[in-house]
Amino acid sequence: MMNKLLNPKWKSLSNEEKLICFDFIAETFIHPELEISNVRIKNFELGGIKNKTIEFNLLDESFLFVPGQKNVILGWDNGTNLYPMSELLEKTETKNVPNRHFSREAIDRFINENTSNVRKVDIPPMIVGKYAYPASSTYIGMLDGVSGEFHGAVELFAPYEKEIRRQLFPELSLEESFSYESPKKLFSDGKFFLEYLEQEEVYRVFLHNAANFKENLSRIQEWNLSFLSADEWEYVNGSGARRLFRWGSEWSDCSKANAVNMFGLYFETDKARFELISDKGKLKLGGDVRNTHQKFQTMLPLSTYFEPHGTIQEKEILSPEKYMYRKVIKLV
Repeated sequence: MMNKLLNPKWKSLSNEEKLICFDFIAETFIHPELEISNVRIKNFELGGIKNKTIEFNLLDESFLFVPGQKNVILGWDNGTNLYPMSELLEKTETKNVPNRHFSREAIDRFINENTSNVRKVDIPPMIVGKYAYPASSTYIGMLDGVSGEFHGAVELFAPYEKEIRRQLFPELSLEESFSYESPKKLFSDGKFFLEYLEQEEVYRVFLHNAANFKENLSRIQEWNLSFLSADEWEYVNGSGARRLFRWGSEWSDCSKANAVNMFGLYFETDKARFELISDKGKLKLGGDVRNTHQKFQTMLPLSTYFEPHGTIQEKEILSPEKYMYRKVIKLV
């Protein structure tokens, strides 16, 4: 059975066979107290890479099955991949730095120095969270950004409901309502954290409870959940494709950056937060390439293989505004 959970075998299975495999996964690897619901076969595609897999809910959180694969090549050492210099040097801020300061060799070196080393690895099959979740937080439900209706643990939402609604849905005059924009994030230390999902027009609602790296991890380990490793993160982000970005090698066309990827997973693109991984002290995503203003600098944090310079300390309290993590069950 385990061999069927690896590509290319997984790709050849019928829908019925995939669902039989999922029954095996649920019985063998998923904690018996985690309620499974809304199991369905889904097709995903990004940049020409297609996957038919299973999406489902665990305690109302969306998860997907990601098939494993042996001998996956990860990392990057191909610099700009001969992409046109005119687009790489397109300014994204109004800073007067002459383009002549950047040769292709210098840009290639910059990219290679800020991406992970090329290596060959085996990736296990996994159950992976569709979204990364803010650190030091516990998910309790969804708040409709239009109707204001809440779906989730009402008893946990109730103590903060008035405060949240006052900030998200203030009483406005007709004139004020035309220019009002609801906040994308809402944070009250020790109380709650909300973030807006534009694709679904809802707020994800979390309770906030400050914690360091180890404490964040231990909170989910009791449910047989863990963090992705650096290798696993790069694989679930870009599927091991030999291209710099999950959507392709294009630096100028980011129209698909906000879409779910070929595994049905969503990754933030505002470069405001890091994703925690199990590799000690390391991070993924983020946007900490310093003094950036050229296209090749500002876009690089969106690369599958980008390696942030940021690190975390053992006792550091992790803010949900700066850090997040993706839940995973490794089928090993």
